Amino acid sequence: MPQFYGNINSNNGSGFRSFLKAILMTLIMTLISLAINYFITYMEGSASSNSLDISSMWNIYNNYGINPMSLSSYEKDVFTNIVRSEDIDIDFKDIGGNETLKDNIDRLVIKPTLNPNIYSGRNLLKPPNGIILYGPPGTGKTMMARAVAKRIGGCFINVTSALIENKFYGESQKIVAAIFSIADKIKPCVIFFDEIDGLCGTRNILDQSHVTSVKTSLLAEMDGIHQRDPGVIVFGATNRIDNLDAALKRRMRLHIKVDLPDKDSRKQILEKVVKGEPLDDDVSLEELAEKADGMSGSDLHELCKLAAQYAIKENSGERDSILINKCNFDSAYCDLTEQ
Repeated sequence: MPQFYGNINSNNGSGFRSFLKAILMTLIMTLISLAINYFITYMEGSASSNSLDISSMWNIYNNYGINPMSLSSYEKDVFTNIVRSEDIDIDFKDIGGNETLKDNIDRLVIKPTLNPNIYSGRNLLKPPNGIILYGPPGTGKTMMARAVAKRIGGCFINVTSALIENKFYGESQKIVAAIFSIADKIKPCVIFFDEIDGLCGTRNILDQSHVTSVKTSLLAEMDGIHQRDPGVIVFGATNRIDNLDAALKRRMRLHIKVDLPDKDSRKQILEKVVKGEPLDDDVSLEELAEKADGMSGSDLHELCKLAAQYAIKENSGERDSILINKCNFDSAYCDLTEQ
């Protein structure tokens, strides 16, 4: 009889342990599920306002060993403006013309960044951390900065006024700090301030306090950049360099003019734009480059795009049989110059 009750107790104990184990496993799976759901919601909150998808954000987190939970909300906003090196679709070889400009950037910016051991400790050879690209609109300033990021194998952070401007006082300064904080974590990296004169223009007594605070924050971050090792390169683009704050120009000491292309550069740009496109025999890129005097690289791209659209409009045949002819380019040229 004692043995009989002993067996019952043994079975009950085993069943109780199984019951506890089942409850424990259920709790663990529930916690894991909640954690995953929280993480996805966290990531979606970071990506919801921009085109960078959750997968891309996770790749950046994973590649650089950054714990997403350690990032501030401002740093998460910056992450949505990052373009990874492998996603940059432009290189120097894709930029027509501007050969002297590309050579100077390669010598003064890219080589020192890629070979820090050669340039370290050499004050006279220290690469500039800040570069101002100035010139007429449509000349390829953004494209040049993206090509630099591609060449150094770094990320590209595109900074617009929409990212920095905030209706709450003090928030914009925190975003500026977050931009440089993230850049330092993922370097090599290029920070590109588009229309930087709107952010850090010439000071005057009419500046509102929050505008002055943003300028001060940017200047302080630039001072910090100069104290650190190369790896973070700051580009500022402007159409009006005279409107830039003098203190910023001193910190971003390399000023490069990106001018309208000359005839040879226009021809190179046209050759790259129409590469692979079916052109009629009556099209002379030499003559077109001569005719397009005063056009920017952006204008030339639009010229070719309009010509191709005219070719499609005038023909109803198969795609491969449609040639872009001189008349199409003439029509496109008239459209652009009459605007």
